[in-house]
Amino acid sequence: MVFAQRLRRLRQARGLTQRQLAAAFGFAPSTIAMYESGRRTPDLETLTRLAEYFTVSLDYLVRESGPAPPEPLPPDIREFVAREANRPYLDLARELAEEGIRPDEVRELSRFIRRLSRKR
Repeated sequence: MVFAQRLRRLRQARGLTQRQLAAAFGFAPSTIAMYESGRRTPDLETLTRLAEYFTVSLDYLVRESGPAPPEPLPPDIREFVAREANRPYLDLARELAEEGIRPDEVRELSRFIRRLSRKR
């Protein structure tokens, strides 16, 4: 029953209906309903796809002691990350973080750049 409860929680945390989740996987809505009620168990391939979709481990989906998933991203952040046009900004943020540059330093630099661009 662990899987059924966790699938329901993950789906609800994303703000999805059973119908929306089913459509994302090409399933009938009744399939998700059966998974969440514990009347049906997905095969390993489907479990793997669900884990990837929700960015959780298989352990979390099926085991009582599986590690908790990370907190879901707020909708506005998910939307930003999903847009391909924002990829350069995400790549830059990763590079800066890997180099140990703090967010407050980036904000300061951003303010400086804006001031410079207004002087032109």
